[in-house]
Amino acid sequence: MAPQRALELEGGHNVRDLGGYRNVDGRTTKWRTYLRSARLDELSPTSRDTLVELGLRSVVDLRFVSEVKFQPSLFEGSSDPSYVHIDMVGERPDRPLPPPNMGLPERTAWTYCQWLADSRDAISRILGALAEAEGMALYNCAAGKDRTGIISALLLGLAGVPGETIVDDYTLSAFYLWPRDRKAYRERNGSDATLEDFQQEASPAEAMQRTLQHVNQQYGGIRSYVESIGVCDEHVARICSKLLG
Repeated sequence: MAPQRALELEGGHNVRDLGGYRNVDGRTTKWRTYLRSARLDELSPTSRDTLVELGLRSVVDLRFVSEVKFQPSLFEGSSDPSYVHIDMVGERPDRPLPPPNMGLPERTAWTYCQWLADSRDAISRILGALAEAEGMALYNCAAGKDRTGIISALLLGLAGVPGETIVDDYTLSAFYLWPRDRKAYRERNGSDATLEDFQQEASPAEAMQRTLQHVNQQYGGIRSYVESIGVCDEHVARICSKLLG
């Protein structure tokens, strides 16, 4: 929770920097290289200008087609910064559902693991777009925690950031979404619902821990997974270079 991690932007939610994380070699990820975020349709023009002034040059929108249609990004149609929509998950009516007897963290991890298996082509294109991005790049989904959380885990993993730190970065979403979602969450769960309760629903550590464990067991680690879905060596090298210098 370094002071520069979260960007306080009018109309922006859960906008965070992947910089400042130590990797296994003792190197630190660079600030103002990759930003993760919730949807950007409520972003004010002033906030847009602030991001551009900070160096934003590329936006990659991971949301469903329907989400983009009904809540279009402020950057849609922009060429500076460039905007690209790559639906990471797709709206498949035949998508399997997790077993009903699972707890929430287990169901969340199960869903993430399904995405990693079923959305390989889209994930490969997303990582390629982020590798090719000039200047600072931002990627977002609806809340900035699930689809965005998976891409963040892959980026940080490629840079050699340890799993414990990847989990910590994932859990921050609850803290930064709490001001926006607090009222609705308490209406659903009672006035005594706390941030700690919300944490277990929004971004529980166990969900990402289980996901990383699955990636290690099923694919041999994040780098092996990324290579298996067709991300070329050049793009892997560019991501590492952008994040680590």
